[in-house]
Amino acid sequence: MSTLLLLFTGILATANAGCSPFMIESADGKMCYMMYEGALSFDQAMEMCQEEQGTLAAIHDRTQNEKLLGQFDNDYFIGGTQLGKKWTWTDGSAFSYTHWAAGQPRKGGNKRCVKVDSVTGLWSNVDCSITLPFLCQLPSIPGDPMTTWAPSRKLYFNPLFDLSYPDTDCPTASVCHKGMVYTIPDPYFSTWNDAQQYCKAKFNGQLASIHDDDLEKQLHYLSYESGSNTAYIGGRIENGKFVWSDGTPVDYTHWVDMYTPNYSDSQLTCLMFSADMGDSTTGWYFETCTTQMQDTTNALCEYPMKKN
Repeated sequence: MSTLLLLFTGILATANAGCSPFMIESADGKMCYMMYEGALSFDQAMEMCQEEQGTLAAIHDRTQNEKLLGQFDNDYFIGGTQLGKKWTWTDGSAFSYTHWAAGQPRKGGNKRCVKVDSVTGLWSNVDCSITLPFLCQLPSIPGDPMTTWAPSRKLYFNPLFDLSYPDTDCPTASVCHKGMVYTIPDPYFSTWNDAQQYCKAKFNGQLASIHDDDLEKQLHYLSYESGSNTAYIGGRIENGKFVWSDGTPVDYTHWVDMYTPNYSDSQLTCLMFSADMGDSTTGWYFETCTTQMQDTTNALCEYPMKKN
């Protein structure tokens, strides 16, 4: 058995005071970068960033460009776009620094959007309709970032439970179990579909499915210690049957006390995960897919661990 282990505190010593630990601080400390592994078109990526109260990233110096090297496994969009003959940033800032690859930018076609090579950091102009991962930016908030970006997050693994998967490569503030990563990102969601789309865009994953008691217990501590009382998970009722959105079998359940699911109910069809520790509401229950609790409902996402 492992001892009680503090994995993540509200402010990391290496993090900027104005950025959530889920973000990357800019070289000048004025911006926080959020990385999205799911592939979207440029316009879709810009819309996703705007939903997070930000924009696609603008890179203004070599230091920042180099700091982002190795953060993505694949090439990704930033906020550079061509308007007429002029290159601009979507946040309206001056296009005062460039890091074009040889022969770039090329003329012709719809190649009006900037892609960054994830290995070299070099830029090229590409068709805006192709789909790529992307990088958003939000302004840094002085002081405690958790008052803006996330609840205070202190994540512990309880000593009563062993991890079922080696955690040496497990991302901060996550649970790793049988080759999958489980995490609760900062935003709140008012619909199950919005939560599912966020998991896909942010992590190239989806809402979580749960298949054993060991994982269930670890996720309760993850949820509780991250400040999330309720979260969408990947269960749905479809055609009178309980299914997981990732297609895996329903081989385990953990309903809240005194709750019996009604699979014929056409209104309560999306699965919620509750982690009010020590309370009778700890467990699962079906709710409407559009909740009125938009200020308290997170997403519990899953995605495969990266192989070294």
